[in-house]
Amino acid sequence: FFLQMLVSLETFIGYVDGISRSTQNLSSAGYIFSDGELVSLQGIFTGRSTNNIVEYNTMVKLLSHVIAHGIHHLVVRLDSQLLVL
Repeated sequence: FFLQMLVSLETFIGYVDGISRSTQNLSSAGYIFSDGELVSLQGIFTGRSTNNIVEYNTMVKLLSHVIAHGIHHLVVRLDSQLLVL
């Protein structure tokens, strides 16, 4: 029963990335989540910020969006050591 339940659960994949120009400290980020096909794509301009803050805030936005869609299983892929550790 448990194995059958796991097989029937739909898993989504989310991607988060941000960028901050060190010379002007202008930042932006984006996230995508999909179930094999694109479900949602969002780009965000955050103004003056650091890369860590941008990626953290974008992760929060992704999770909020996923919860609003009623998704319960999400694998997130990102390169931020702040969020991964």
